[in-house]
Amino acid sequence: MKLVSFDDSGQAKLGALVNDKILDLSVTYETAASNANKRLLASMMSFLKHGDKAFDAAKKTIEFAKLNPNKATWSDGKLLAPVPNPSKIMLIAGNYAEHIREGGGTALEKQKTTPRVFMKPPSTTVIAHEESIIIPPNAVWIDWEAELAVVIGKPARFVSADNAYDYVAGYTILQDVSERKLKVETDREPREGDKWFDWLNGKWFDTFAPMAPVW
Repeated sequence: MKLVSFDDSGQAKLGALVNDKILDLSVTYETAASNANKRLLASMMSFLKHGDKAFDAAKKTIEFAKLNPNKATWSDGKLLAPVPNPSKIMLIAGNYAEHIREGGGTALEKQKTTPRVFMKPPSTTVIAHEESIIIPPNAVWIDWEAELAVVIGKPARFVSADNAYDYVAGYTILQDVSERKLKVETDREPREGDKWFDWLNGKWFDTFAPMAPVW
């Protein structure tokens, strides 16, 4: 099941890729099921909110469309980021030893360290996979990393490793775009932590989190 979000007259709707065509899941669901709950497949966030019921409805709707393509509703709308408005985006820095060494650092064994976690503002950084990345005027070295993005499907706090997959709804691809040598025009007195602070600023620019079309 390849889920997408697509634009329908300015509204982000939930769809699925079926034979490289965008299936409008909410409209087709109403055709396929006599007792359809419109909220289940209205949008990606609504889909995630309703959990197993929404997954079951999506699977049945896709099966219906494959068997009855003429009764399904298809769209030629623009593909958006699959999760266009997530509540948060959390990323792990220094998760790959090879990448740490590539940047001139020392990679410690996993048992001896904990990866750093940072965030990107979802409302300003997330864009669709073919949208343009805006390069800031004070950029010096723009870099990017292709990341496996884990879509968390329900609220999770203090989850054990054994139960972690119970909260995973799916996977997609996210580009972690960075400005590695952010130029600050005004001189300032150096302080402990300034380098780390500027590194974060280099991660937070608008459009710096392109997201793959499906998950």
